[in-house]
Amino acid sequence: MPGEIREQFLKQAVEELLLPLARLCVGRGLPFAQAEALFKRAYVAAARSTRQEQGLAGTRDVSQVAVATGLHRREVRRIRDAEPRRAVQRPAPATQLVRRWLSKKTAAVLAHGGRSWRAQAFSGTCSAAPLEGRSAGPPGSWQWP
Repeated sequence: MPGEIREQFLKQAVEELLLPLARLCVGRGLPFAQAEALFKRAYVAAARSTRQEQGLAGTRDVSQVAVATGLHRREVRRIRDAEPRRAVQRPAPATQLVRRWLSKKTAAVLAHGGRSWRAQAFSGTCSAAPLEGRSAGPPGSWQWP
């Protein structure tokens, strides 16, 4: 009984998610056949990525994806072959370093009110008025007000 209730809730949630999408497709004139093809492609992509995350991707990928999605193997193979091949590349160490640095800077900015002094300067909320009348002393002798 709990499995049936869970499946009923899942179907209800999916229907609530698909209704606005269906309205968009109908409103923009996308035929059902094209929307169905897009949904199949997304379904196959989700099943394949789940298998890859679990470390199960391999030679029997088409058969296992077909079982998971309920689509025929021929359909899964057609969708897989229609996808452009993308080489899986690991970002260069320098790129990883810059990403990590930027994410930490972003977290620091968000922790301090969400705006850095650079963002204030570019938005026009930062002015030079507090600095007027100050003499230029040795480097490092003054601080931001």
